[in-house]
Amino acid sequence: MPLRIYLADLTHTHTGIRVATEAFPLNIGLVASYALKRFGREIEVRLFKYPEALEQALLQTPPEILGCSNYTWNSRLSEHFLRMAKALDPKILTVFGGTNYPFDLQNQERFLASRPALDVHTFYESEIAFSLVVERALSISERSRWLEAPLPGCQFLHHETKALVSGSPLERIRDLDSIPSPYATGLLDPFFDGQLTPLLETTRGCPFTCNFCNAGASYFTKVNRFSDPYIREEWAYVARRASAVGIGHMTLTDNNFGMLPQDTSTAELMGELQERHGWPRSVTAWTGKNSKRRVIDVTRRLGDTLVISMAVQSMDGRVLKQIARSNIRLEDYRAIAEELNRQGRPQMAEMIAPLPGDTWE
Repeated sequence: MPLRIYLADLTHTHTGIRVATEAFPLNIGLVASYALKRFGREIEVRLFKYPEALEQALLQTPPEILGCSNYTWNSRLSEHFLRMAKALDPKILTVFGGTNYPFDLQNQERFLASRPALDVHTFYESEIAFSLVVERALSISERSRWLEAPLPGCQFLHHETKALVSGSPLERIRDLDSIPSPYATGLLDPFFDGQLTPLLETTRGCPFTCNFCNAGASYFTKVNRFSDPYIREEWAYVARRASAVGIGHMTLTDNNFGMLPQDTSTAELMGELQERHGWPRSVTAWTGKNSKRRVIDVTRRLGDTLVISMAVQSMDGRVLKQIARSNIRLEDYRAIAEELNRQGRPQMAEMIAPLPGDTWE
């Protein structure tokens, strides 16, 4: 029998109609597509967004491995299902992955110790790390031995000593095309339900080192990108499916859209898809922080489809120093805002409060 794996990127729901986070579970889709590429028929993978569906699946057919995303907005919900899984079968291996996790060893150990239903937490990119968890499970029949030796990209507490076992960090995935598209392969088809909106990714990484941001870690400094053919095939697939069920919105996960030369082709592709499929009608994206004029030029074809993010985080020099952030000059900020107004293009101001160094005054 194939190894049964459930992966969940859960959202809180209200009366089964409204959702707190409406984005497609792209994260677990990428993890699943990479694992299926490696192990094929040796594994069976199911993906979940809604807690009601995961609860039903756990009660009917518990998996051997349950993996859940761990973000500030769904951490407790994910923990609830880890506890449910362990109550059904203590041998189920539970795995977390996501950004709601400390960077230092002391707090990582505390995090794991305070969550007895959690077995393993991956760190940084999870596609390869999770595949190593699966490889361990497939190669060792005795479940109690799955978490004896370290696993690269993973951390857990030893089942006997309760000491932190930390695997070596994995190198960044440079060839992002090595991860099959979970959209183009049909893995995410069930989520075109008219309620969720597509989440898409063309790059990973950020050259800035803002220390309030997960992507500010040195691990993410180099920006890697999916190839144009990969992006074109994936986005065309999404456009056809999304327009067919009346989904007009999309969210782009890139940290600095519009800064890279290749972003021009991405913006042109969006324009082509709008003309051909009427999708996307609106886009949420985080545009380049210190290259606003380039961002305006790159995204000009999108008109009012894209709201330009005018992010400063803080206007206090002391705070900026503490968060390792620098802003464009205020006169440049005003000039860009005025130019966007003249073009009739929407913009939004972004600030974060409080940040280290902020006071109430």
